[in-house]
Amino acid sequence: MSPIFKSAFLTIIMLFSLTTITSTTLLTDDHESNNSSSSEECLKFEYVTNDYNYSAAPQDSFNITADLVNYCEDGIMYPSTLMLNDTDGIHISSDDVNWRYAMDGNSSYQVVWEVTRNSSVAEGSLVTFEMHPTRDNCYVNCTESQNYSYNYTIPFGLVDLNACYTIDNVTDDYNFGMDTFNVTAELNNSCWGGIHYPVGILVDYNLAGVNASPDIGEENYGAMAYMIFDNTSTTVHWSFAVDYALTTNNATLDLSFQPSCWVYTASNLVANAYMQDCELTTFDSVNHSMQIGELSIPDNVTDNNTIPDNGTDNNTIPDNGTDNNTIPDNGTDNNTIPD
Repeated sequence: MSPIFKSAFLTIIMLFSLTTITSTTLLTDDHESNNSSSSEECLKFEYVTNDYNYSAAPQDSFNITADLVNYCEDGIMYPSTLMLNDTDGIHISSDDVNWRYAMDGNSSYQVVWEVTRNSSVAEGSLVTFEMHPTRDNCYVNCTESQNYSYNYTIPFGLVDLNACYTIDNVTDDYNFGMDTFNVTAELNNSCWGGIHYPVGILVDYNLAGVNASPDIGEENYGAMAYMIFDNTSTTVHWSFAVDYALTTNNATLDLSFQPSCWVYTASNLVANAYMQDCELTTFDSVNHSMQIGELSIPDNVTDNNTIPDNGTDNNTIPDNGTDNNTIPDNGTDNNTIPD
């Protein structure tokens, strides 16, 4: 995909999902769901983000930050926050650091939470944080301090696309003696979300005299070129030509294929506006082997040839003396030489 086309497509995605590109090439930003408010509620969150570095090695902690905004003209006494999460193994720092004595009308300040995990939380686990602004020194029933809430869902580490986006079911239409044939494979998406611009890549093959289209390393777009949704698949095809010399000498052609894509977007049912660059994932390859050349059938000596033979047909050399010939004989029939 050309850089210009990628840039144009990304602009459309940004406008559609209100996302921006981070410096880590993970594509994600503010997203809000299940929110409710009334005209009398003053406190809301803006610019919710996190500092997990998806381009680095897996980390066990990161920070979530947001701006707590007072949209009312009047000041508010004792503003603070309440962060909720019900994922086992996730720990969130205290909301006490977000408490203030007062804040002016039409003003804001930054709030922060540190999120940590233990070993029970797998890399790439999607975690949802339910964020509430509070006021008036709320310590009990804080979720009722305001009806407004903000849900923020992100993966703790990269989503393991290699585990849910694969290339398999590789088949070919080759018959012995053919000098051209086709190979077909399926790109299968079992991830919770869409795979954008799914492609198959021919990684390698082992024989000289073989030509492939698309060739090694070239992106081969699936029949559903734009996107495959979760629990769907698309097919990809390659055409091959083999040198005539290979068709007269039996040889094994080993092919290796790998899936690839541009970006993964999480399902809106799981996480709004989460996008992950496929280049951050190393995908496994699959192998496909096939015998090319002329079909050679060994003789199983069950016909009327005479050299060698197993004595089960009508030839006479050698014989086991059980029929009517006379040379040699074992003396069990009516001949006389010898008996």
